Amino acid sequence: MFARLADILSVHRRLAGNIVTLYVVQGLAYALPLVTVPYLTRTLGAETWGSTAFLQSFSGYFTLVVEFGFMFSATREVAQNKNHPEHCGALLGHVTLAKLILTGGAIVVGMVLFWSVSLFQSMGALYWCALFLGCSQGFSFLWFFLGLEQPRMASLVEILCKSLAAIGIFSLVHGPGDAWKYLFLQATALLAAASAQLVLAYRVVPFIKPGLAGAFRQVRTASRVVLFRAAETVYTTGNPFLLGIFADPRQVAYFAGAERICRGFFVGMMDPMHRSMYPLLAAKMVESRAAASQFLWTILLSSGLVASALSATAYFAGDSIVHLILGPEFAGSVRILHIIAPLPLLITLKWVFGFHWMLACSMDGVLNRLIVISALIHMAIGTALSLHFQAAGMAYAVLITEAWIPLAAYCQSKRRQMAPTLDSCRNDSST
Repeated sequence: MFARLADILSVHRRLAGNIVTLYVVQGLAYALPLVTVPYLTRTLGAETWGSTAFLQSFSGYFTLVVEFGFMFSATREVAQNKNHPEHCGALLGHVTLAKLILTGGAIVVGMVLFWSVSLFQSMGALYWCALFLGCSQGFSFLWFFLGLEQPRMASLVEILCKSLAAIGIFSLVHGPGDAWKYLFLQATALLAAASAQLVLAYRVVPFIKPGLAGAFRQVRTASRVVLFRAAETVYTTGNPFLLGIFADPRQVAYFAGAERICRGFFVGMMDPMHRSMYPLLAAKMVESRAAASQFLWTILLSSGLVASALSATAYFAGDSIVHLILGPEFAGSVRILHIIAPLPLLITLKWVFGFHWMLACSMDGVLNRLIVISALIHMAIGTALSLHFQAAGMAYAVLITEAWIPLAAYCQSKRRQMAPTLDSCRNDSST
């Protein structure tokens, strides 16, 4: 198996280059929170940080409306048609128009919610900046470059814009009353990055004027995966929002701080590998299911070893990490980080058997149902445990949900006789 991994990386030099590039970019991305998060937690304080995390989590639902599953559906289409620039150019235009239409809808919904919910009205500018952030996050065009297997420049542009936002944070955020500036700067940076990425994209493919028919066709295609994206939001970025309904801002701060460390740093370290592998796996599936299956098990071995080491680090070094990044006021986050430490490994399994394999096999509908059921289970468990155990209860709910999904995904694939097999790997190692 290790020999097979070396062979794949040598044959697919572009894939190896993409992974290295994304890891370099991810390392630069880590440097920013390592500096800004300690500053913000100490400057804003636990309660204001908790309220900000609550709205950041809520903004993820607006991101969902704008992104609408294009990260998977459009990336797959680009990967399968990357040798046809006219097709990719038309696809880029249609997806961009679709996102503009969806953004308009998100803004209308955001306005209605603001005037209907007194809690949102009490947050004022912080709410509107969260809405701005949610829409800006959904506009990234990194999906296009991942499909082309050319993510370098697009990723670097995003890091540059985020670096400028970090400078703005230190210059403009000086107390709890400046929390809205933090969200505004983040949103502005993401929107600027998306604009630059779009310019870069049209240097690769020709501009083809998009039409409403093509835009709505892309929406229909993405709708096959948007349901699972919505459900996924419930048990990932939506956790602080759900917890905030039942707990005070300080408990939200403890949970959000630990989750940001675990998902943002440890799980995030696996993200370049996951994102680089999916387009190639989709292309492998066009060749044959056996080739895709063989490649999937290679992904599992390599990413599983790294994820296991990250989970162990999160658990055994949790106390020191929380104190260093969040500060002494967040001592309550240590227990939360210990609970959710297995997430890097569990989420890797979810990516491999769920997102990677089931989407590559066009089992979109099955995955949708699985994720929706998981989200409903998570909401029930999360609500019950949060009411009784506050932040720790939500942490246990996250752990249960993330363990259930990869197991259920593999069982569903096996039930349909489409589970990835080890036969080809055994044959390869025997030769």
